[in-house]
Amino acid sequence: MPAQRLDTFELPLPADVAEWCPTPGAQRVLAVGTYQLDEQRGQRLGALHLFRLDSGGTRGGSASLIPLGTASGHPLPGIFDLRWRPRSAMPQLAAALADGSLQLLDWSCCGNIDGGEAAAAVAVSPLGDAAGEVPLPPPRLAARLAGPAAADREAGGASAMAVSLDFSRAQGCAGEQLVASYSSGQLQLFQAGPPGWQPLASWQAHSLEAWAAAADAWHPYLLHSGGDDGAYRLWDARQGWTAPAWQDRRSHGAGVCCVAGSPHRQHVVATGSYDDRLRLWDLRAGRQPLLSAELDTGGGVWRAKWHPTRTDLLLAACMYNGFAVLAVDTAAGQVMQHASSEQAATAAAKSTVAETAAETAGRQGRRAGGSGGDSSSGSGGGTCGGAEAEHEASMEAEQPQQQPQQQQQEGRLSIVQRYEHAAGSLSYGADWCWAADSLPGPAVTAEEAGGARTADGGAGGGERRSGSGSWLAATCSFYNRQLHLWRCTV
Repeated sequence: MPAQRLDTFELPLPADVAEWCPTPGAQRVLAVGTYQLDEQRGQRLGALHLFRLDSGGTRGGSASLIPLGTASGHPLPGIFDLRWRPRSAMPQLAAALADGSLQLLDWSCCGNIDGGEAAAAVAVSPLGDAAGEVPLPPPRLAARLAGPAAADREAGGASAMAVSLDFSRAQGCAGEQLVASYSSGQLQLFQAGPPGWQPLASWQAHSLEAWAAAADAWHPYLLHSGGDDGAYRLWDARQGWTAPAWQDRRSHGAGVCCVAGSPHRQHVVATGSYDDRLRLWDLRAGRQPLLSAELDTGGGVWRAKWHPTRTDLLLAACMYNGFAVLAVDTAAGQVMQHASSEQAATAAAKSTVAETAAETAGRQGRRAGGSGGDSSSGSGGGTCGGAEAEHEASMEAEQPQQQPQQQQQEGRLSIVQRYEHAAGSLSYGADWCWAADSLPGPAVTAEEAGGARTADGGAGGGERRSGSGSWLAATCSFYNRQLHLWRCTV
């Protein structure tokens, strides 16, 4: 079933990232980043656009986006990733930029940018002209964080680009942290404190571009990364950054573009790759995480987003094949063949050897540097090195009883809805609207849906957003520079 298009904007530059704000009081605010390389001038250009969701029907009764303007006053040399700060009382947005820096922008001086009654400082009022922009005061530059030293980033001292970032969300953190990845293959970790954000560590995580860095949603000491070298790696702060706690270098047929841990199930992680597949991993077996499901989406999976409240839904940006909503059938209870007895025995032997080597190297005090990719084995032989008993117990406590040749499958993947952008465009940015499940709203007509059939199979009837399994999402595509608001019904 195709998704229902509600609104479309064409942006001045190619769009590559869209992020809805999760902060209470600002959950109708959408940030969109753009990037373009000016080859003639040798410059990377970009802009940050802000929109507000209008669910009151200023456009014929359907939900729409109201432009709030661009974040002017702060140079942004091309945006690769955006992330709203989850523990901020007022909206604060971090941007990964093409010059290798991170910028944190703060709207605390602007009042309520969500458009409520307290938004007098922002002057968000009902629009007479839906195409006009509502002026928004520029944000305050709260922090600018430099990447790793230029000499460490790329050969010849060239500046690497910051390509992804993520805030820590797990309970139990000593302080808030921010992790970023770079086109040089490095990761860098920052810590928030009274003096501001300070760098804690940087290390060579991948031999090629590190496209994805993600803080674990449940364990404050774990980080995930994915790179153009085809490796998915898990890092444990308690054992240092010289080698990954575990890695897989065999399952992905091309570079790993994104990593997304489930906010609903602490042992489930999704990875997306240039090989057109989205994969689910089960981390309950701490020493040998299981590839529990995978699905060919028909396009490279650049971004994957778990639904804020529905535990079984994923939104994926599939590059040349548009966007897809995937369902995880966790109740299927399927059993998947994992390895033959001979393969399992070989993997166990490799794990024992790798653990012994890692412990010996740890006692000898390995020096930092070099890619962790040469320090541990790949899929089936991954290890947790020196991970502590607490982590091992938490990861393995839920491990079900299994036969020697079988592993319990976490769930099956299926595509339940698609939204396609124009042919030839690249689907990059995608995110669920955090406020969608509480939005009031009238039924969707066939005209609003662009001729798409409604959930009950009719052509002109209407399903409603509340209680009907209807959700809003925003997506953006690169070459045609378009931002779309659409509704999926599952």
